[in-house]
Amino acid sequence: MDIHENARTTPHSRAEMVRRVIEEGSSRSAVAKAFGVCCKTVSKWVDRFLAEGPDGLRERSSRPHRLYHPTPSATVERIIKLRCQRLPGHEIAHRCKVSPATVSRVLRAARLSRARDLDPPEPSRRYEHPNPGDMIHIDIKSSGASGAPGIASPEAGRASLSIAVSAGSTSMSPWTMPPASPSTRSILTKRPPVLSIT
Repeated sequence: MDIHENARTTPHSRAEMVRRVIEEGSSRSAVAKAFGVCCKTVSKWVDRFLAEGPDGLRERSSRPHRLYHPTPSATVERIIKLRCQRLPGHEIAHRCKVSPATVSRVLRAARLSRARDLDPPEPSRRYEHPNPGDMIHIDIKSSGASGAPGIASPEAGRASLSIAVSAGSTSMSPWTMPPASPSTRSILTKRPPVLSIT
């Protein structure tokens, strides 16, 4: 339960007020002075407790139970229609002759207050193949191992760690080969998976 930041009392202190008035017989004015509130506040919590019990000592929403002048449905529909045209809230309020707060309340209820709410979510992009081996993802990482001392060849000591993962199964094939080339890649696609991932 949220307590208002400026509230002078809490459910525990309200219960103590009620206890002192009902059980101890203290006057409401004396209890109000002891808790630093007005007598009207003490009376409010005592009366709520007598009518509702402990539940009456909880916070209540300040929103009215009913709106005496609710927004007409035609206005609500027009607000939503203009919002779908990507108009900002202040422009919608100006065109519909309502307050920006009314526009904000209608858009929140319709879940259209944010710009991203106007765009439908993109469908998931999945690459699915019924049979293992129909599509293979190959990842090649070149290692930078140093060559023999005194050898300046750029290919000295270099190799490629290749991993092929089958999209249709939980298998992959890792191995080390010479630096990647078109002939190396053609060899990778012909090797069957040798390692199962669980």
